[in-house]
Amino acid sequence: MQKTIGVTKNMWSRQGNGIYAPNTRNFPINGLVFYAPLWHPELSGSPFISKDLNAHSCTVTGAVWTPQGRTFDGIDDVINCGKADSLNALTGNMTIEAWINPTSLGENNAGRILDKTGGGTRGFTMTVTATQATRFIFYVGTVTKIAISPNNSAPFGSWAHVVGIFNGVNALIYVNKVLTTGTATAGPIDAHSADDLLIGDRADSSYCFNGLTGEARIYNRALSAVEILHSYQATKWRYI
Repeated sequence: MQKTIGVTKNMWSRQGNGIYAPNTRNFPINGLVFYAPLWHPELSGSPFISKDLNAHSCTVTGAVWTPQGRTFDGIDDVINCGKADSLNALTGNMTIEAWINPTSLGENNAGRILDKTGGGTRGFTMTVTATQATRFIFYVGTVTKIAISPNNSAPFGSWAHVVGIFNGVNALIYVNKVLTTGTATAGPIDAHSADDLLIGDRADSSYCFNGLTGEARIYNRALSAVEILHSYQATKWRYI
């Protein structure tokens, strides 16, 4: 039976020759509403339980488990993590964070890293783009708000730490701890309580991610630049 790890033990650090070992937290946990370390053996089955206090049940379709994360085929693989109240409440300040290693642009040249839009113009999403970059998108009054990282900032075949932030004033994207772009905007984000949180696709199954996703986190607040740097440094050993 899978164990739900408490939020103060939601990260594993390399110790000695082991692949992972329980340790004290080494990334921000204040405001953490979703955490899926897809590389963890306890998340190798389906459904699995997210490693946060909300314990989201996530159902896997395809998306083969590996010690570095889940592999998405760019066709129909997806992980559905439901629409709990803690996720539905994300209409103000928020942060989306993931480690990804894209193989290609994915389905329709815009594979979804994380998505809670229901396939429509509401909620939020993070995607791969045609310029080997990433986009953080959300909707305000059905108006699309977009922040896009520079060309080749998330190249195929390489691991990238990507972070999308809405802080009430700007939409921001960090790639590998560096702030790469910001777009002035305002909220709140349109309600999305009817939509599931998906890893690796959109609800209409037309934007499947192609590549590896190592882990994903969502916060109900905007992380600071210092926190993002700390998170990157604490987790990069697994990927780069």
